[in-house]
Amino acid sequence: MGRSLKAARRVTAHKAVRSVPPDFAFCPVRLCALEELLAAPVWPKVLNIVAPVGYGKTVLMAALFSELQERGEKCFWTTLDDRDVSVPLVLNKIETCVYGEIEPLHPAEALFRGKDVTEMRVSRLLDTIVRQGEAFITFIDNCDNCTDPALGYLLDRLVFEAPTSVRFVFSSASKLPFNLVQAKLQGLLREVGYADLSFTATEVRTLLGRQLSAAIGALGVDMVVKQTEGWPAAVRMLQIALAASGDPLAELERFSGSNEDIVDLLNREVLSGFAPKVRDFLLGIAALRTFSADLCRHATGCDEAGGYIEALLRGNVFIIPLDRERSWYRLHGLFRQYLLKEAQRLLPSTQRLAILDRASEWCARSGQSQDAIQYALAAGAYERASTILERTAVDFIRDRGDVLQFSAWIEALALHGQPLGPETGYWYVWALLLQRRYDEGRQQIQRLVRSVGAESGEDILAPDMQRRLGITRVCLDIFSDRLVEANRNAAQWLEGLRADDAPFDVTSAYCTRSLYFSSAFMFAEAREAAHAAQIAAFEARSFYANAWIIVLNALPSVLEGNFAMILPELRSALLSARTRLGENSGIGGTLALLAADCAVGMGLNDEARALLSHGLVTAQIHGVVDTLLCGFDAAVKLWTGGAGDPAPIQLLRTIA
Repeated sequence: MGRSLKAARRVTAHKAVRSVPPDFAFCPVRLCALEELLAAPVWPKVLNIVAPVGYGKTVLMAALFSELQERGEKCFWTTLDDRDVSVPLVLNKIETCVYGEIEPLHPAEALFRGKDVTEMRVSRLLDTIVRQGEAFITFIDNCDNCTDPALGYLLDRLVFEAPTSVRFVFSSASKLPFNLVQAKLQGLLREVGYADLSFTATEVRTLLGRQLSAAIGALGVDMVVKQTEGWPAAVRMLQIALAASGDPLAELERFSGSNEDIVDLLNREVLSGFAPKVRDFLLGIAALRTFSADLCRHATGCDEAGGYIEALLRGNVFIIPLDRERSWYRLHGLFRQYLLKEAQRLLPSTQRLAILDRASEWCARSGQSQDAIQYALAAGAYERASTILERTAVDFIRDRGDVLQFSAWIEALALHGQPLGPETGYWYVWALLLQRRYDEGRQQIQRLVRSVGAESGEDILAPDMQRRLGITRVCLDIFSDRLVEANRNAAQWLEGLRADDAPFDVTSAYCTRSLYFSSAFMFAEAREAAHAAQIAAFEARSFYANAWIIVLNALPSVLEGNFAMILPELRSALLSARTRLGENSGIGGTLALLAADCAVGMGLNDEARALLSHGLVTAQIHGVVDTLLCGFDAAVKLWTGGAGDPAPIQLLRTIA
């Protein structure tokens, strides 16, 4: 399927088009750091904001985002939450910023594209940015939520390889794993730390307000700065405590700035300032990652949820609106951590689990499947989690490609003895195949057949599931190099061809037969099957499918030695793949390997070396044995044992 960056993309129902920064319910203190950044004559390629929780990193980023947009800068915003632990998930969010929403792949197409490893995705992203030629700034909040060791690789490539017109703003609570020293030496980096975000006396006065500042005087303001060390969250808590006190100065003198005092402030001043029902409400919603009034009302059973949220917003009690309509919110991380501990201590476990269970129910009804499943699992409502997953499995595998999260849910359900529904079982097969766990995929197909057959009281699957699993078996056999079984299953599947079969499934079946016939040196049959695949691919409108058909059309000619006849077509297809999909697409590599074999056969050794160098980059993650053998044939013929060989023997051994 072509992925032209300028093309419009269908937005799937469960995802927003692009993220926006939080819309704070209060007027943030305008930091000196903000003014300095905005006044800088040269904006850095990377602004790296690193400070502990409670220092207002998101506040600063949101203010920068707003100011830069007003200046006419093109800005994107994304926030990583505690679910975005892997680089593929981070890339999903960055790609959404750059590409817009991407139409989901058919699972078989995803498999035929090859394992889209991080390196390839990042290369394609950078190629895209260069081709677009647009200047923009990408804000990524809470980068440290990603714990994947590959995060450093991703950040390094973005920082050092993206065009100078593309800039980044990162925030994290800890040091990010990219090459800070090199970035500094190249003048690419501006760092903002906790010292830059700490409140000065002037900023403390602004937060406290004129009346409270006058009540404690200049010495009192200095005392706030000293005791809190300018930590914005602590200053805010003190402001709440001092405003509620009859003697603000005396209250201030009792505050030492220790962690114990801050917890005491939260408990004694922030929470004690509310009626018991409001305190219980806050403890109840602490388990919710994000929330709306309706969700809170349903989860807690509190009819006054909307009024409580409004009151908390008016009191500026660490609640952050997530949209401009102020319909969705989250608790400040520091405040939420405290509330979770207090809820663990004060609320019965039955009450906490019931809130999670009802939250899951509400989210499922509202189409928020990921939260619904997470809350259900946390509540021990495994049957509900399984029911939701059965209805939404396609979203996570085909639409999101989130195979790791999906697999983790399956394993959690299996651990608690919860059987899978047929749809969940089917998409779990694809999750395993997309992770190249072929033996486990076969076992899962067998389990699925047994479980569905037992449920229906019949020996066979329902016709629709039978068709879908049939083509899945074909793909599984192809990619585990069982060509005889693949051809037999493809032929059987094509005998029962139906009008409602997916075009890409039909294409896959004919491609499978063509590959088998080429491997058996039945070249006429191979070309006939490739032609049938081409007809089906026209309806599928898939660039990848058409590129594979070119590969399969070329393979008989390469094996016959008709190099001069087929090389021009391979060159043209390779150029098209590079234009449409970037330099390092898997199908481009496969085309390059076939072209290299042709070039060697025609004595065009320099061209062959260049093609081989290109093709072997993706050889471990794309293609099938028969196409890879053409590349190996070229590599062996070009091998001299010298340092300039495009394919050292050790590399070939690794690939083999």
